[in-house]
Amino acid sequence: MSPIATDISSSLASFPAKLASVLPASASVPTSTLRLPHFSAPLPANKPYVLESDEGETITLVGSGSVMRYLATAKETDDQFAIVHTRARADEPVPAHFHARTHDTFLCVRGSMKVWENDQCRILGPGDFASVPPKCVHAFQPLGPENEFIGIISPGSWTKMFNYIGEPYMTSPTFPWNEDRPFPVPLFIEAIKAGEDVIPQREYAYPEAKPMSEDENTLPNDTTPYFLKADCGPKYFLATQSCSPLTLARNTNDHFALSVLAGIGSRDRFPAYTAAAESPAGQGPFHSGRKLRLASHSLFRVIEGKVAFDVEGGADTEEVVTTGESVMVPAGRAFSYAITSAYARMYVFSGKGGGLEEVFVRAGREGKSGEVVGGHEDASVEESKVDEVVKALGGEIV
Repeated sequence: MSPIATDISSSLASFPAKLASVLPASASVPTSTLRLPHFSAPLPANKPYVLESDEGETITLVGSGSVMRYLATAKETDDQFAIVHTRARADEPVPAHFHARTHDTFLCVRGSMKVWENDQCRILGPGDFASVPPKCVHAFQPLGPENEFIGIISPGSWTKMFNYIGEPYMTSPTFPWNEDRPFPVPLFIEAIKAGEDVIPQREYAYPEAKPMSEDENTLPNDTTPYFLKADCGPKYFLATQSCSPLTLARNTNDHFALSVLAGIGSRDRFPAYTAAAESPAGQGPFHSGRKLRLASHSLFRVIEGKVAFDVEGGADTEEVVTTGESVMVPAGRAFSYAITSAYARMYVFSGKGGGLEEVFVRAGREGKSGEVVGGHEDASVEESKVDEVVKALGGEIV
């Protein structure tokens, strides 16, 4: 490894110690909470945690004008996946390449971005999604003045690539908008020579970009590359909640899944809403205070509203999680959640074997085009069917 790459790698390795030296004593939190201290790194392996908005280990890719934060890494997911949240300015396209073994994804959260997949290119807006399986030639480009996107990458250890071309970033929660250093091409080449799973495609003919279409509303039955327009895909309903899969186990060789879960609060808090469940115990797959214990790792990131989580082996009390915050539930930990605002949405990331999204797909009702959560017909659920599905997934209800 070159001296420059060694310096960057060493800097990343010493990142947690550097943080400890600059954080005030007030950064500590009580042991009775799942919430991690300010700017925690590394994340705790095999333990549940709550990561607050724009917290966690943060790096910038040299020359990119972007910052990336890890919501989960290979260590927390047994290398099944890593989840990276990126804030970025408009920039040049990342050069076309493919991965021999790594599955990449792009979920636009704010602003817009181009994503190239083989002979197709789309302009993604908030909520639009692109799945990039191994051997798919791809590139991407942030377009707006302020952009956000989330990527779930499998295997999670692929993020070691960032050790070559990235460095710790502790200046602010936002990105370095005036970054003017060149992209470190020599370090990029060195990473490839070291065996990192990136194969450049210098002769790639970048196809013309097209806007997303409402016809891009289905998930394939295999690992074919695809685009999915926001709010246009399949949706499954279960007791005042809905689940909209963006990618399922069948699309990722059973490595991970990603969906959007939406729900309304319970009637004991919002009595005017007649479509609401009578109490939190009747929301989604949870009844009579029961919890789910799934065989897959799960991470929940709240998009809007408030959600209360109760995780086995976690906090002494429920953790109320709000916009931009994430909850990690390791495989085998029983948990439940309840919508505590009038309405809430959250991303659900699941690992090998299928997670909460499969409970909705198999035990829920497939929705009609344009249907949203809140129909009276979904006020109850067949508990025995949920039990059967959870058991088939290798989990249990406790």
